[in-house]
Amino acid sequence: MQKTTILVLEDDIQLSDTIKQFLEYSGYMVYPAYDASQAKDILYEKSIDLMLLDVKVPHQNGFDFLQERRDSGDTTPAIFVTSLNAVDDVTQIINTRLLSFRIILRLRIKFETKYN
Repeated sequence: MQKTTILVLEDDIQLSDTIKQFLEYSGYMVYPAYDASQAKDILYEKSIDLMLLDVKVPHQNGFDFLQERRDSGDTTPAIFVTSLNAVDDVTQIINTRLLSFRIILRLRIKFETKYN
């Protein structure tokens, strides 16, 4: 069975690595991107089931990145994960139970819509 694929667009390398390790441990195939250009390259080359997007990333902010994807017809589910340099926000991002729940929910919606 093919693993569910997740693009992680996060320019903070340490946070990106933490998210990647957690998701891989949870059974997902993870493609990290540290800027919007890298993310676009990955989306061109790979089939992605879910995008985890930071807001402030080099070359294009996460909101504009997602809008561009939507304008091109890409309906891949997306979740914004951003710290915006605040300790409370980082705590929320690293709350793995919350992140797991949000990922499972978005993927379930995607696959139910696709196959129903």
